[in-house]
Formats: sequence, C-alpha cells, structure tokens
Amino acid sequence: FGRPLLGTRDAFAGLPAEHPGHLAADAAGLVPLMREYAASETFRRDLRRACRLLALRYAAEVAGQQDRLAVLLAQGG
Repeated sequence: FGRPLLGTRDAFAGLPAEHPGHLAADAAGLVPLMREYAASETFRRDLRRACRLLALRYAAEVAGQQDRLAVLLAQGG
C-alpha cells in the first residue's frame, strides 16, 4: 500500500498518476528515474508520498463506485 514504485505511463494507465516516477515514456525512460531514486532522498520521499496518495485516491474512487452500486441495488436496479 503506497510503497515507492517507478513505472511507465502505460503501467499507470487509468490511475491518477502525477509524479514523474510514474510517467516514464518507456522502459529506457525508467533508467534515469532509477538513478535519481538511488541518488536523491528528496526524490525518494516525494515518490513515497506520491505512491501513498495514488493508492488512497484509487481506493476512494473504488469506494465511491461501490457506494453508487449499493444505492442502485437498494433501489432495485
């Protein structure tokens, strides 16, 4: 839950990803991000925060969808 994760735009498709570490164009684009992750505490801290927020935003979105479904089911359809 919210662990630091680097990935490509495609890997995060459909998710509210905003951090540069989540938006690499391709696998080759991950290399400089991995280097920055290794070298910069600030980058690591910001990535951890972005991953936590991403996980929480996604969970909130799914919970909202479940709530809307529950209302529809309670109304009979």
